[in-house]
Amino acid sequence: QENDTVQNAADGVAPVGLILNLRGGHAAVQVRGYAQTVYSGTGAPALGWNQLVADGAGGLRLAADGETGRTCLVVNLDSGSKTMGLFL
Repeated sequence: QENDTVQNAADGVAPVGLILNLRGGHAAVQVRGYAQTVYSGTGAPALGWNQLVADGAGGLRLAADGETGRTCLVVNLDSGSKTMGLFL
């Protein structure tokens, strides 16, 4: 990692934000507010407050025991597409 760069967080790391767009070597990163993203893992987040961590593949998953996640408010879940709407 170098100054002024972004990358997908490693599996189990609390996310700083979500990469919205990559173009010409630049990234738009959302760090607050409402966003939609994919989730992974064996269990889906619940509606309400959840501790979430990066899954290492560009999505989020529930924090496991011993992991420190980012507290996010999940307000929409779509289990068919494994997506969620949340407030960072």
